[in-house]
Amino acid sequence: MRGTSKIGVGLFLLFVVLAVCISPFVDLAPTILRSQVLSSLLFAAIALAGTAHAIPDQGTPEFDVYMQGLARNGYNLNPDTAWRVAHQACIGGIPGYIGLELAAQGVIGPGAQERVFDVARKYACPVQ
Repeated sequence: MRGTSKIGVGLFLLFVVLAVCISPFVDLAPTILRSQVLSSLLFAAIALAGTAHAIPDQGTPEFDVYMQGLARNGYNLNPDTAWRVAHQACIGGIPGYIGLELAAQGVIGPGAQERVFDVARKYACPVQ
């Protein structure tokens, strides 16, 4: 899953840091309880890592709805660019030349990038 890997790693690291922070307090408890708490935190980190802020992947029905929404609004982007636009609009942090890529596909003019990002937010971003 392309869009969730960085978020998932971030959540995993957050739970690991949380486990390290509470481990001195858990040391007062029996060893069995300590291992149960730490394993529960690790399990929660793994379980939640893949689902956080997931934007639709290419080839899924949700991505097809997003592509149709782009087309209805006059944006005929290729799927790779559309996925990067959705990621930038919903999560942010796409390095590179997304503006040049959009311009090469006809998204030109004052405010054009923001309009395509608005469409992406409407159709691709998960409900927060």
